[in-house]
Parts: sequence; structure tokens; C-alpha cells
Amino acid sequence: MMKNLQNKQPLIVSSLLLFFAGLMIGLCSCKKSLTDVTSTVSVIGKWSVVKDTTYAGVNTGANPEVYIGKAGDYFDFRTDGYVYTKEGAVLDTLSYSMLSNSQIVIQSFGPGAVGEYPNNIATITAHSLDINSPLFTPPSGPQQRKLSLSR
Repeated sequence: MMKNLQNKQPLIVSSLLLFFAGLMIGLCSCKKSLTDVTSTVSVIGKWSVVKDTTYAGVNTGANPEVYIGKAGDYFDFRTDGYVYTKEGAVLDTLSYSMLSNSQIVIQSFGPGAVGEYPNNIATITAHSLDINSPLFTPPSGPQQRKLSLSR
């Protein structure tokens, strides 16, 4: 009887090791990352313009061009990769793409911008979205755009 148990002992140990290894792999592969939990807020949908500030040229800190949103002004981010905008009488359609939860590329978004480059999402909540273009520093002076939206 004892001899029979001694012959089965390596098989039992191997089976237990295999079971625990499989259990650990299963537990590790099912974990959610922090970004999966925090990315529930989306830019998709219609946002009202609160303020659109453009810094362009010399003394931009002292003389920014500030547009205060009016009733009916919006940025409408659609799932088709386009954002439809209205500021005053100016309507526009721009392509956009999300690079991450903190970066968005919007076609021709910054002051004097041509092309596409990453913009920083400074704030995103269910009711607030702030997007800042990169700060460009050409010889004519610093240039940047800061957009505040709400819904």
C-alpha cells in the first residue's frame, strides 16, 4: 500500500503544479487595466462652445483672441471621424482621430495650422472637454489654440 502511494506521489505533485499554473495564467489574463476603467468618457457627441482662445504673434499672453461661445455654437464629434463645428456664422467640417485618452488629432486645429498633429486633451469629464493645440514658437511669436467645451 505504501509502495503504491509512493509511486503516485510524483504524479500528484505534477498534477497540482499544472493546476496552479493554469489557475495563475487564467487569473492574470482576465485583469482589466486602469485605462479600460477610466476611458468611459468619450468625446463623441455634441458639445457647446464655452470659450475658444487663440494665441498668435508677439505678446500673445497679453493679447489673446478670445471667442466666447454663444447659444447654438457647437463642436459635434461623430463616429465617422469628422467633427462638425459652428462658431457664430462660421461652419466647418474637420477630420479627427483619437490617439489616446489624452491626445486627439484634429485637422487644421491650431492657429495658422496646416495639416494634422496631436492636440492635448487637458480635461475630459461627462460635462467638460478642454483641448489645447501644441505651443508653436515661430519667429513671429508663440502660437496656440485652447478650446473649452461643455455639455
